[in-house]
Amino acid sequence: MDPYLIDELGNPWDAKGPALRRHLMTSVDGDRLYKVVVENLGWVKLSPQPRSFGVACRPAFLSDETLAAVLMAVYDAGERTIRLDVLDKSWEHLVLPDRRSFVRLLSALVSGRRRNHWSKARLIRSFSLRDCPLRLATKMAVLAASMASEPEEAREALDAIFHGRWHLCKIDSDNGHSIPLAIGRSFTPFNPGWCSSGVGVSICSYADDAYGLWVAAHHRDVLATGRPIFDDVDAVVTFPRIGETRLRYRRVTSPLTFRGGGRLVLGAAVTDSSVNLRELAS
Repeated sequence: MDPYLIDELGNPWDAKGPALRRHLMTSVDGDRLYKVVVENLGWVKLSPQPRSFGVACRPAFLSDETLAAVLMAVYDAGERTIRLDVLDKSWEHLVLPDRRSFVRLLSALVSGRRRNHWSKARLIRSFSLRDCPLRLATKMAVLAASMASEPEEAREALDAIFHGRWHLCKIDSDNGHSIPLAIGRSFTPFNPGWCSSGVGVSICSYADDAYGLWVAAHHRDVLATGRPIFDDVDAVVTFPRIGETRLRYRRVTSPLTFRGGGRLVLGAAVTDSSVNLRELAS
């Protein structure tokens, strides 16, 4: 199937047909027209292939109608690899294994660029007053750690308990950084390089320093109290490759003591777009 476009109202267009040129009152067509409408009008280019589905967009410009049409098209296409081309300051190209990964990442990218919906505070957390889905999982993690002599022995159990979204950290007391010693397999790929080689590297290398030090300070608080803390996070975070992104998630941070006596900080999270801790701009 040939590539096609989704406009700002969610309507599909054939970029090669005369109807679109008449609609836009332009003689430009083909790849040049794709470039103009995606970069300047907030349209999306969709490229269905037998084993993959291509999406090219500029998240800062997407309307709700366009986003809804894109998600429907991706789901109608069935399970395929998603090739995502994203324009921020420059074009970035990602390959995502399935629709779920695509939806999670695109939703974060879109919400992360709508500045009129952000308050001035970038990093916000609030104690979770709702029934947190991580409470039972945390009890299971404490038990798993008590039966393991070091983090790698607990990896399989923690991946199963938290669906791969976890990390175990030590605190570097000299500079206040939090250093992962083990990372789960399913972090959203905002910074793919860190997710694959982040062990032993400060969380500040995952995103911007302010976010990394904010997380590290929370880790120190948890170690000091000796009790798990369940909270909701609504943070605007800058990543090395894709720029500013709004992260909304429900989190547990808990001390874990291993069989050999070692003590680390567990961090685990569930992405939740219903978390909204910032005031909407008037």
